[in-house]
Amino acid sequence: MVLILISICLLLVVLSSTILTKRSDSIDSSSMTTVSSSSVLASCLPPTSNINKREHEIYSLFYTVIWIAVFMVVIVTQMYEQFDAYSYLYLCVPLALPFLLQPILYPLPSERCLPLYLRYSFKANVWIAIFSFIGNYWYTHYFYSVLKARYTFPAHRLNDVPIALYFATHFYFMTYHTLSNMILRYIETRYLPDISRTIFFWTAVVAFTYFTAFMETLTISSFPYYSFEDRYMAYTLGTIVVVAYISCSDALD
Repeated sequence: MVLILISICLLLVVLSSTILTKRSDSIDSSSMTTVSSSSVLASCLPPTSNINKREHEIYSLFYTVIWIAVFMVVIVTQMYEQFDAYSYLYLCVPLALPFLLQPILYPLPSERCLPLYLRYSFKANVWIAIFSFIGNYWYTHYFYSVLKARYTFPAHRLNDVPIALYFATHFYFMTYHTLSNMILRYIETRYLPDISRTIFFWTAVVAFTYFTAFMETLTISSFPYYSFEDRYMAYTLGTIVVVAYISCSDALD
């Protein structure tokens, strides 16, 4: 759930920068706040020359706040105690659809004239779908075998992994990659290319991935239907494995 805090902060930067920029256009003054906010925004979001990716990341930030808010309501109110196998599908599939169907039913303004296969949002969804499917279908069994992890809630399963989680992983990874892209882009645009920046870049990759994976493992521990025999191993070795897997995707972004 820590991702919602990061998403809200970045979303506020986007909104405040847009408002301040419009205001600076209407009145002939440029305050330090406007310059500073615009500078941060320009460093985090793709440039206007890559408008397809820029619009997609802003869309992703907006929707991230929504899906995490829904999950928070389910967890805090313990609605899951009333769920059956279909309930998990009714929760996770609709939450994944705003990402999966967006390129088809709601193309972003810069992509409306492009064929589907050329739309950045479509290609991003295809990559995340492949990446999350591989992680769920194969690598979940590492947690089953080594960490003795178990999903005990009622579920329809594919390769002994709840099908609802394939969809949940999709929107989770869409959010993660949007945030990691923005962080890494900030580093690349704010610092001169040298060995120090390279070290800082890869340190940020590992640090953000580890922090996210650890917090995911920690927060899911409050969900009673996902258990480990050894929680210390889950927080350490399990987190390291997740870091190694997700970092591979960061390297390809």
